[in-house]
Amino acid sequence: MNPLFRLTLILFPLFIPKPAICQNITGQITNKEHKKIEFATINLYKDTSLIATTITDSTGGYIFNGVPDGIKRMQVSSIGYSNQEITFGNHRDTVINLQLIEEKNLKEIVVNSKKKLIEKKGDRLVFNVENSIMASSMDAFTALQNTPGVIITENAIRLIGKGSVSLMIDEKINHLPTDALINFLKNLPASDIAKIEIIANPPAQYEAQGNYGLINIVMKKSVRLGYNGDVYAKCKQTAYPMYKTGTSFYYDKAKTKVNAGVNWGDGSYKQSITNTVNYPF
Repeated sequence: MNPLFRLTLILFPLFIPKPAICQNITGQITNKEHKKIEFATINLYKDTSLIATTITDSTGGYIFNGVPDGIKRMQVSSIGYSNQEITFGNHRDTVINLQLIEEKNLKEIVVNSKKKLIEKKGDRLVFNVENSIMASSMDAFTALQNTPGVIITENAIRLIGKGSVSLMIDEKINHLPTDALINFLKNLPASDIAKIEIIANPPAQYEAQGNYGLINIVMKKSVRLGYNGDVYAKCKQTAYPMYKTGTSFYYDKAKTKVNAGVNWGDGSYKQSITNTVNYPF
């Protein structure tokens, strides 16, 4: 055999990119009394990037499939409990069971209502905000952050497993721009909200295409009517400065519902792309 050809055969496998190794992460979320916690939200991060999210089932169990190996951070949150966070490295299938600790002020509260805090009703998951002792101390933005299956940031509102989402208030689609909508949520007291409904598969009456979901904020009847409005401005400094300002107006009376918003922004994004290829030696 030609020596050069033999050397090529020996070295060729060394230059084939090593395939990514993926594992499964499973576990169960409970409290200190070993009671299973349903609808806990679990976010999985690699560095600062969110790579996967899920919620626990009726047994408190969860699973992430096909997770790349390496060091990751898991964050677990559930209404009425302190957030739990753990950093770990997985190079094979991993089981992570965690216990959540109740918020301290919950021990002093007596719950008289028979309605569950979170319940499944037909095609939707319902977070009964008015039953939460935290409602008096948070806004609608924070309430949404605590709603199972919802991922909300300063730039977007998303549902787990859905490509797009629309937000409704009392069954009416809200068409405000994202910035104005988030500012509105931050100025809306959670104590004015009766419940938040998560509709993963919207009924036919809503014109939807593709992988689409709905969030419906149901207001308490006593606060539905009237005027509301806000003005906001913010500045963000990354590689380049960005500025945004706007105003929104809301009117709700009987069968008449009007909302309008104007916003303006200026600034630039800097795109940075890094590709890494590992070759075994």
